[in-house]
Amino acid sequence: MTNIKKIGLTALAGSMVAFSAQAAEMTISGSAKLTYTAKDGTVDAVETGNRFAMDKGMAAKASTELDNGFGVKLYHGFSGEDANESTSSITVDMGAIGTLAYVQADLSTGIESIDDVMPTADEEPSNGLGTTADPLASAHSGFATGFGYTNTVGMLSISAAFSPNSSADVSDQGGSEGAGGSDGSTSLAVTMSPIEGLTLYAGTGTRGQLDSKNHDLDIYAVKYAFGPLTVGYQQNELDDEDSAGSDYEAEFMAVSFAVNDNLSVSYGRQDTELSGDIDEQEVTGFSVGYSMGGMTVTAHNNESDNHNNVLNATSEHTEISLTFAF
Repeated sequence: MTNIKKIGLTALAGSMVAFSAQAAEMTISGSAKLTYTAKDGTVDAVETGNRFAMDKGMAAKASTELDNGFGVKLYHGFSGEDANESTSSITVDMGAIGTLAYVQADLSTGIESIDDVMPTADEEPSNGLGTTADPLASAHSGFATGFGYTNTVGMLSISAAFSPNSSADVSDQGGSEGAGGSDGSTSLAVTMSPIEGLTLYAGTGTRGQLDSKNHDLDIYAVKYAFGPLTVGYQQNELDDEDSAGSDYEAEFMAVSFAVNDNLSVSYGRQDTELSGDIDEQEVTGFSVGYSMGGMTVTAHNNESDNHNNVLNATSEHTEISLTFAF
């Protein structure tokens, strides 16, 4: 991310009542990233537009320290087409007690923090494929707006999430948004490194639904790095209380290899079973990443067969990115 400039908001407080007298000095950052994307397959729309695009993401950050030593960080991020996707957070670092945050639109703690921990040189195998390429990942995204807690005790790292009403609203100044009415979503994830190179992951959670027939989620994963080689295996499960025919089980496997300090390659596979359906979805992905000074080039090619567990449905996504660091 590139630091652009600092903006002192205090000077604006006198003319804009939305700003507090204690307004922070924000650091604005962004990225210089150019991407080429191509799609193919039976489930993807025919491409007729420009395949080149530039990252529009920007972030504003500020931090301060309280008298008791706690640190407080403020974050506002904007991304997506026309920078119309936003997320905001206030994080309180309480030292040995842990870190507590309130996040709008992208909680990313609890079980969502480990939804795919497989090694990769660029992106996960499901990236860019049809929206249902990883149905369990979309289930994890139910933890969108709410409270997150993280802490590390010895070799154990803990991450918890709570999303009231499973909403993803981005309301401001005490407003209320979202359909509401669903049970809240809660989840817990733990990470442990018992020996050098070995990392174990486990997570469980419940995503609230409007009919109160919630989704139960479980994740188990292991990753081991030795020398330039890293291998990983993961299982994700979704149990839908509403229907036994909507349960998913996904198996992830991946390997990455650091050719040298600058070049890495990886291969990953994801097989997803839908209960009562014999057409298993098979997703594969190859990634490569190369860095040279302040320039990084990454590329990946992902393919899905029996996409969304539909026989002979296919999806393919190829992406090449060029990023400059300043």
